[in-house]
Amino acid sequence: KFHKPIEIAKIALEDIAQLPNPQDTPFILLSNHIWPTMTLTGDIAKKFRQLFKDHGVYLMSANATLMDKFNARAYEKQGGKIILNPKYSFFKDTIVYGDYVAYVNFDSKAVKIFDQLSNMTSMKNFNLKELFGAIFDTSFANKVIITKNAELAENMRAEVLREFGSNA
Repeated sequence: KFHKPIEIAKIALEDIAQLPNPQDTPFILLSNHIWPTMTLTGDIAKKFRQLFKDHGVYLMSANATLMDKFNARAYEKQGGKIILNPKYSFFKDTIVYGDYVAYVNFDSKAVKIFDQLSNMTSMKNFNLKELFGAIFDTSFANKVIITKNAELAENMRAEVLREFGSNA
């Protein structure tokens, strides 16, 4: 369990990305919205950049809001491959890495807040204080479920990489 949304970045980078990955498969993120990299600081930001250097990072976001497009550019600058609003249907907020699949179950209140923050129609509406407050200060009943299942991980990875036209 975790309460503050910023904690998922720490879980993804310090726990999931540290799991064994002997075949050096890419790090795959399936999300409802793209995580704003501007909220990553210190060691977490360093581990985020290192993940892109050490592994291919593929991200599919179910949405293509202005905020998603803005955040996608930061991932692409790090070398990540991004697809916004794909045809492929997937479990949102899922990470596939090595033989592991992690599903992030955000509290419905958290989902509602992030949808509202992400659905701005112009950068004039962007409220950085509200975004940081939702990510760092607000507590929710969020959960991460990590399972080791090589077949499931490989099947999910293959489907996502097909969307990118890659066999990595």
